[in-house]
Amino acid sequence: DTSGKNDNLALNAYAVADTTEANLIQAEAFTIHGILGSSAISVAAGSNVRDIATSVNAVFNATGVTAVASTQLKLEAKSLDDAYNGQTSLSISIQGKNTNAVTIAANITLSNDKASSVLSGLRDSINNYTSTTGVTATLSTDKSSIILVQNEGYDIKLQDLDFADVGDAATHALRVT
Repeated sequence: DTSGKNDNLALNAYAVADTTEANLIQAEAFTIHGILGSSAISVAAGSNVRDIATSVNAVFNATGVTAVASTQLKLEAKSLDDAYNGQTSLSISIQGKNTNAVTIAANITLSNDKASSVLSGLRDSINNYTSTTGVTATLSTDKSSIILVQNEGYDIKLQDLDFADVGDAATHALRVT
């Protein structure tokens, strides 16, 4: 069900039914102006930032402009009812440069006080697949959020979030921005 798929998400984070859906990039033509001159490029709908950077870099000799692609998103614990306090396990599928999503599992600690949640297990599980996905995870100082980075500009796609033995309310325990 994709109804309300954009609810509670930041503008540049996009919830989709599965990882086969395209992102929000629209078809666009624009001109790159640089120290060497100008050049027009076109971007196809559904392109990722890697594709756009490649197009900009392809006209470097005409413009002198280069582009670097990087995709980032943040996963953070949300405050829940204290009935869900404690350690729980979850699984989630992740896709970056890999063609097929990989499913990872992790133990995390949830708390009704967001700052007391601990996502270090999820960070470690994501980083165990960095060579496959190209996605790295960095834990915040308070351990309640993770920054995911794909430094080659591929979209970061997450799907099939499943919490074990916690109930429906906990499926909203993580926010993506």
